[in-house]
Amino acid sequence: MYREGLQKDPPDELSPNGYLIGSHKKIRAEDFRKHKRYKVKDSICLIQEINSPKTFSAGIVDVSDGGVCLRFDTDLKEVDVDFESNRFQVISHSQGDSPLIIAKEIVKMVWRKGNIVGCSFADPCPAN
Repeated sequence: MYREGLQKDPPDELSPNGYLIGSHKKIRAEDFRKHKRYKVKDSICLIQEINSPKTFSAGIVDVSDGGVCLRFDTDLKEVDVDFESNRFQVISHSQGDSPLIIAKEIVKMVWRKGNIVGCSFADPCPAN
């Protein structure tokens, strides 16, 4: 839990889960994200599986220079798509209150929790 470089020595009263013993205070670790995330309200997008006519609508939860977090309207267990290995194209999106414009159109799923999917922006697939 304790990372080298944040502090020379951890406090003696630090428990293994990062909380100070006898308190509800957690020592805050440095944010290791590469890109700042921006929460987005009232923004949706339409994505399509590359090389397939299947399209899906999703709400945009947040966006950064490195990727986008999407909330799907449909139950992903019922959709016959392998999200882990496929790339998707963002066909269109509404800007909402996002300070960033989704400039890269190809996304790849990095993680999934229920109907929330974290995607990184990816390079287009090379031509065969």
